[in-house]
Amino acid sequence: MMSSRGVRSFVRHTMALARAEVLHVLRDRATLMQIVLVPIIQLLILSNVATFSIRNSPIYVVDFDRSSVSRGLVSRLGASGFFELKGLSSSPGIANEALLDGRATLVVTIPPDFETSLRRTGAASVHLDVNAEKGSAAGVVQAYVAQILNAYSAELRTTLRPSLRSVRGVALRI
Repeated sequence: MMSSRGVRSFVRHTMALARAEVLHVLRDRATLMQIVLVPIIQLLILSNVATFSIRNSPIYVVDFDRSSVSRGLVSRLGASGFFELKGLSSSPGIANEALLDGRATLVVTIPPDFETSLRRTGAASVHLDVNAEKGSAAGVVQAYVAQILNAYSAELRTTLRPSLRSVRGVALRI
């Protein structure tokens, strides 16, 4: 343990060194420019490059339902701009191969009773397999899919299970 005299001596030496370094930087224009300009240039250039937006992420869809509602979901995924549909089939094996080979970052599996379940209960499940090799990208892809599913769900709510108010509104317009 240092005595109070030792601590004061250490602080005094450290402050003298810091003062000498600051004077050196202030006298040398090249060093001063590097300290000031390089971070500003990096901020201007790299701020446009560093983004979490993902475009045209390859996806594969396994559609067991093959109904108009499931086709609507597939078309919304493809038209979103976030995803590029690499394949559509009813074979989960082909989709898993695409996921493992890296040809797809996401596999969306639509179950056989998708539309029926939506009409009966107003809810249906969709299975998502996300390639999580790149953790942050997988989270962004999953968020994009959730956003599209929520928007499509809201759109379907009025057409598949109309409320009494919307039925009355239609009846009054006719």
